[in-house]
Amino acid sequence: MDGFSAGVADETSLALESLDIPYVAYEDDVTFFASDALGIEPDKVQAEFLNSQDPDVLFLAERQCGKSEFGSIKAVYTALFKP
Repeated sequence: MDGFSAGVADETSLALESLDIPYVAYEDDVTFFASDALGIEPDKVQAEFLNSQDPDVLFLAERQCGKSEFGSIKAVYTALFKP
């Protein structure tokens, strides 16, 4: 890990600690993070998207079904727990 990455990891850890949430419990379960920390309960398809490990995902769905919301949740989760 280079110096920049190490610094970012340290800052991320400090930021997570300041949230006063049990962030260790969220490290392996993005759906638990969404429901517990954010209060958003994903449905079956949304949970499947959140738990996908594929680098490329195509999400075809109707309007107003939470595509942007759950894309944002996945981005925040990735930034916090998979830097």
